[in-house]
Amino acid sequence: MADDTGSVPYSFEFVPPPPDLAQYVNALYKLTYHDAIDEVLPAYSAQLLVSAGPAGMADFGNGLVESYRYASMLGPLTTAHRVTMDEPTAIYGASISVYGWAALTGLPALESSNRHIDAVSGLGAEAGQAALALGRKSSRLSDTEVFDQLADIVRSRAEPLPPGHGQLIDATFRWLTSDFNPLIDDLYASLPYSERQVQRLVKQFFGLPPTRLKRQYRALRAAVILSDPNVSDSARDMVYAAFYDQAHLIREVKQFTGRTPRLLEPGRVTLASTTLKAEHSGSGAAMNEAAE
Repeated sequence: MADDTGSVPYSFEFVPPPPDLAQYVNALYKLTYHDAIDEVLPAYSAQLLVSAGPAGMADFGNGLVESYRYASMLGPLTTAHRVTMDEPTAIYGASISVYGWAALTGLPALESSNRHIDAVSGLGAEAGQAALALGRKSSRLSDTEVFDQLADIVRSRAEPLPPGHGQLIDATFRWLTSDFNPLIDDLYASLPYSERQVQRLVKQFFGLPPTRLKRQYRALRAAVILSDPNVSDSARDMVYAAFYDQAHLIREVKQFTGRTPRLLEPGRVTLASTTLKAEHSGSGAAMNEAAE
């Protein structure tokens, strides 16, 4: 993490996905660790990761576990988690959207969240082996070549979801972005399913039931706003009004970002503050709208 002098032992490069993959991928990126790190990442979108370097460690609440070497999938994250890396390395990744996770892996988010999944289990034999091969040779390729091949791997698995499933994902995002505290009855009313079916399908695709999903997005949106040096006073007031009191705000933001609002203040550069930038995550649209 950044020290008091502003030194940061890692760097990010983000690039937008190819237009034909925009529904499946939020962003492509290169994360370079210049030194060992011990950091906290927020609840975040699913990831496809490739690297020629050492496998990193993550703690999803039950102790540190190692990621798979060369290529792995990281399931959708529903809580903040600790990550460590013992030596410098470069990791290339694709931030996978909610739609993309279902389409590329077929794995229910409820069962695959907050854990590493080997590339073959996540992507199938052909695409998984291609990801492993890309990880092994990634240090010998240019960034553009790695990004292009990552995109090709995603493209080889990208098949549209059934219309009803896509409709549910879109409706859930519209509901989440409609207000800091959207009413669950509004979500039910927007979909041609029973309340029980909506609960089941939201958990299947998002990994959380609607009430907890609302809490996660509210906390992440609050964190984005509070970490933005250019946000308006009215937007900050909107954040404070969305929580019962300051203790509630601190507790919720810390649960889903791993940091208190004070540690997300503008000027503090961390993995959490970088990954929370709106354009880099699956909830980017929600965060941008909240900050305006």
